[in-house]
Amino acid sequence: MSDQSYPVRSDGISLAPRAVSASASEQAHIVTVGNMNGANRLFGGLLFSWMDETAGVTARRHAGTHVTTAAVEQMRYLAPVFRNQIIMVQARVTYTGRTSLEVLAIAEREEFDGSRELVADARFIFVALDEDGNTVPVPPLRIETPEQQALFDAAAERRKK
Repeated sequence: MSDQSYPVRSDGISLAPRAVSASASEQAHIVTVGNMNGANRLFGGLLFSWMDETAGVTARRHAGTHVTTAAVEQMRYLAPVFRNQIIMVQARVTYTGRTSLEVLAIAEREEFDGSRELVADARFIFVALDEDGNTVPVPPLRIETPEQQALFDAAAERRKK
């Protein structure tokens, strides 16, 4: 089905379903001495900020407009991060409502051999906004894999509560 068969927002953005891969984001960070807390580990608030920023990029790409963080669900810090380590933050849309979307963000420590270890994850809820700060519809998510369907279904269940 072509994009012309789907509604278009007043800003000209098509509400055709969008694939997860169309908006997925990844950012790399090297942990420096200025990023450390008193225990010589990465400051958790900074890691949270990196994850929120990456998730926000993903949400903006999917929504095609401004977004604002409305909630964060189940932020988990799973392993320490030390100076001079590389942290890769990845984010992808897992659920869309009418004007909101859920983005799963994960942070992994990347080793010199390219292997990665999960150090943190969280689900960020964003609301799409127009230039005046009013909520606007977001394109639905096009589910392409069983894993994407499972994440979408789990998010839908959480929204019912």
